[in-house]
Amino acid sequence: MEIFHSLERHCYGDACYCDLRLSIYDCVGSNVARVVNIINIALSALLTVVGFTLVYHRIVIKGYTFIDSNPKKGLLRPKPIDCMLLFITIFNSIRLVCSIILVLDVAADNMTFRSFIYEWGFQWGLTGFTLYLIGIAQTLAESHKAISDSWLPSPFIVDAIGISIIFASHVGNTILAVGAGIMARSNIKAAEIFVQVNYIVWFVLTASVAFSVLYCGSRLLKTLKSHIKRFNTSNERYLNIKNGIFKIRVMMGLIVFCLLAFSVSVFVYGILRNTVIKNYIGSVILCVSWNMLGPLTVVFIQVSIIFK
Repeated sequence: MEIFHSLERHCYGDACYCDLRLSIYDCVGSNVARVVNIINIALSALLTVVGFTLVYHRIVIKGYTFIDSNPKKGLLRPKPIDCMLLFITIFNSIRLVCSIILVLDVAADNMTFRSFIYEWGFQWGLTGFTLYLIGIAQTLAESHKAISDSWLPSPFIVDAIGISIIFASHVGNTILAVGAGIMARSNIKAAEIFVQVNYIVWFVLTASVAFSVLYCGSRLLKTLKSHIKRFNTSNERYLNIKNGIFKIRVMMGLIVFCLLAFSVSVFVYGILRNTVIKNYIGSVILCVSWNMLGPLTVVFIQVSIIFK
């Protein structure tokens, strides 16, 4: 029989179960959640340092830029690697702060702050992946017009899709997260509805980007594989395109895997939140996946950038 029910904690008899996004103490699974967050602190701190070092090296030392200077590419003209690297590093820095807050139990009763800070990092991560998709599509459209114009969307469509996804995550998800926190103490039912709607929105956004990356990536790879047959295997152009195919395959694979795994987990949480919270195994699995999936993906992205 349930004897206590709040946004962050459900108690049944002597056992309390936490929403491990918002609280990790005095509940079933606390020890595992604390260890997971401590690991995330160490990993995210390392990735943040490496990430900003790579950004500094590429932008300041090598002279790369975040924005392409060609206005014909549209309003959003991100350099794919550099923009993604910057935003996923911001993602790691925010996730670092979030885990520190949970481990030190800072602002334990401020559900508005905790709900917001937990979502905020993921918004920057999704922005990084969205800008990578936009940037790579625009770069290839510009570089290989003869083989890309038949299927690549116009700059206007690319801008519209990119801005919509970024706006929806930073504004829509923030409103829902903050709304859930504000109502946490006054209207628990409304707060839980806000949380569930928030995670269904996350599912739609992440699944949309994942399948867009999968579609565009497979078409790009197919097109480039056809194009590369025009060159001799010893030709420098052949080697450049072959290297580009490999890099696209690696980046696209990492992004699609990360986003699809995340979209499945947020969908399950969105429709079965209360069931997941009171299920020890399910709650711990989500805690581990949401804390480790992003950083581990960033590890492989950083390694691929470092070793080209």
